[in-house]
Amino acid sequence: IYKIYKTATNTTPVIDGAVDEVWNNALIVSGNALNNLVGTNGGNNLSGSFKALWDNNFLYILSNVTDNVKTNDSPEVYNDDAVEIYLDINNDKSTTYGSDDFQYSFGYNDGTIVTANPSSRATSNIEYQMLANNSGYIFEARIPWATLASSPVAGKLIGFDYMLNDDDNGGERDGKIAWNASTDDAWQNTSIFGTAILSDVIIAADNDVVFESMSVHPNPTNGNVFINGLDGKYDFEIIDMAGVSVAKGNNESNINITNLPSGIYGVIIKKDGSQKMTKIVKVD
Repeated sequence: IYKIYKTATNTTPVIDGAVDEVWNNALIVSGNALNNLVGTNGGNNLSGSFKALWDNNFLYILSNVTDNVKTNDSPEVYNDDAVEIYLDINNDKSTTYGSDDFQYSFGYNDGTIVTANPSSRATSNIEYQMLANNSGYIFEARIPWATLASSPVAGKLIGFDYMLNDDDNGGERDGKIAWNASTDDAWQNTSIFGTAILSDVIIAADNDVVFESMSVHPNPTNGNVFINGLDGKYDFEIIDMAGVSVAKGNNESNINITNLPSGIYGVIIKKDGSQKMTKIVKVD
């Protein structure tokens, strides 16, 4: 289950293709975990990662896509470079689309066009930007819960998937990768979506008042992580990139991560009724 963390009310992302500070503290889903659906992908040809956040009004998605050739020449969005977001609001995981199931596609260099599947699905007030760079592009979007005919509640499970299409030479697409699905059937079958949970852990920007004096060092580390700038004890929880809790406790200054495998982790710090997540890197 992928955890989607809640944004603080004063730190919601601006949808402009730039990576706002609040995204720095959200968990990333690595491109290394993406499944190959069409063609031969990976590396500079096609790879990517995504992050997600939520608040009471929107679901936010950020994707960093590596794509060495960016193409837009087809009437079908799936035959060009494109990002696809799949949502099963009630997490029914049925083999057909119901009224609570959505596929939204966002084509590279398509302006503000949002393609919906089924075509009758609302696209009102969905905003997105694709900002090109030397290695590919940054995709950033927000989807209103009202457009999904849903209200977010902490702890809610939703069916979710994220996919990338790639067209290198015009005409039909040459590649496709997915976060969860192992076959290219999600456009009609929600049972192959992954699952996400709307977590009540609040993600704040680094300048959030409660934690503005907090520092985390050394980072990366192979032993103790020191949390400075907080007076007295705090509660902590460490989660891996899949959102699985791997350690928790109560401490005053340092957290020992010696026994954790090398990798990237999120550390949730709770203090005086507030909470913040920051990233740490464990090295051998």
